Amino acid sequence: MPIYPACEFPRLSDPETIETVITAVGNKEPFSLIRLGDGEAVVLGFDEDIQLQDLAYLHTHWGTEGVTLRAVAEISNDLRTAVRGADIVGIRDDILNVTIPPDLLNRSGNEIKKVVSKEFRIRQDEIERLSPMGARRLALLHRVLSTFNWGDEQQFCSAWIHWELLATGALNRILEEVRDVGLVTSRPELGELIAQRFDVRTSTVLTPDKFMEVPESGRHVPERYRTIRSELTFSKGTLVLVGAGIPGKVYCQWLKESGCVAIDVGSVFDAWVGKASRPRVLESRFGISGGDLVPRELQLGPPVNPESRRLIPKWKPTRVSN
Repeated sequence: MPIYPACEFPRLSDPETIETVITAVGNKEPFSLIRLGDGEAVVLGFDEDIQLQDLAYLHTHWGTEGVTLRAVAEISNDLRTAVRGADIVGIRDDILNVTIPPDLLNRSGNEIKKVVSKEFRIRQDEIERLSPMGARRLALLHRVLSTFNWGDEQQFCSAWIHWELLATGALNRILEEVRDVGLVTSRPELGELIAQRFDVRTSTVLTPDKFMEVPESGRHVPERYRTIRSELTFSKGTLVLVGAGIPGKVYCQWLKESGCVAIDVGSVFDAWVGKASRPRVLESRFGISGGDLVPRELQLGPPVNPESRRLIPKWKPTRVSN
C-alpha cells in the first residue's frame, strides 16, 4: 500500500474528478467520494495523538456527553475503514507537498502555529486568524494522511471539490439526469426543494445538526450514529448526497457497501438553503465581502438557464511568501 510522507498525493484535477463522479452516477456502480479536514484528523489520530483539547473540539460537534473515549474509538475505527474504502478522497490543498518535523505535535501550541504558518500553503488572512489549536489540528491532519496506508487503486482530489461541483453547475447537471436521489442531512426542507427543482424523487435520512449550532436538535454521537445504518436503505445504484459532518464519511462507506453512489457534499447543503456556514470560503473563494451571504448562483433556486447559474471561483490556494 502506498504512503505519502510529505502529502505528495497524485491528485486528479477538478475537471477529472467531476467527470469521474459523473461516470459513477451514470453507471450506478458502488462508489464513495469523501473529503477529509481537521475534524476528521482528530478522530483518525485518536489512538496515539489525541489530547484533551481535541476532545473539547469534538464537543462542539457532538456535545459533551457524546464525546466519550469509547464513542470516539468506535468512530475512529469506522472512519479508517471508510477512508480505505473510498474511491476518491478529498485532501486539503494547503497541506500538500510539505514536510514537517516528526516531533511537531509534541511541541507547544505557539511553536506548532509558527511551523504551520510558515510551511503550509495558508493564505495570509487565515494565518492571522489561526489559533494554536487550529494549527495543531492541521498538523495532525498532515501526520495522519502522511502515515496512512492507502489502497493501491485510490484516487485523490481537492477537499474543495464539492464547491467546484456546485459552482460550475456540474452538480445541477448530474441531478437533472437522475430519477431518484437520496439525502443524508440535518436539513429536512431539502428533500422537497430538490424534488421540485430537479423533478426527481427524494428520500431523506435525517441527522442531528452540529451541536454547537443547534444543541436542542439531539446528539449525533453516539446515539444517532448507532441507529442510522439500518435506515440507509436506498436502492442499489441510487445517487445519495451526504452532508453529515465527520460521521458522514462513514455513512458514505456504508452506502457504497449497499450498492449506492455516495458523494460527500458537506456545506453545499447549507449553501443551497442560503446559509453562509463557510464565510471564509465565500469571502476568499467567491469574493463575497465578509462571507456573510450566499450568492444567488449557489442557492437552490427555481429553474433558470444553466449558464446563468455558473459561478467561477475567484481564488485558488497559493503558497504564502514568508
